[in-house]
Amino acid sequence: IAIEKTESHSSEKPKKKRVTFGKVLSPEIFDETLPANTPLRKGATP
Repeated sequence: IAIEKTESHSSEKPKKKRVTFGKVLSPEIFDETLPANTPLRKGATP
């Protein structure tokens, strides 16, 4: 039980931050750093 609670808390914090920054800086940073295949699959998925 203790492990599950810790994992959920740790996973929730980075997940929320990653989603916010990922959606805003994913297309711009990924487009310049990586090819169009990465941003299209991670952020520009149809």
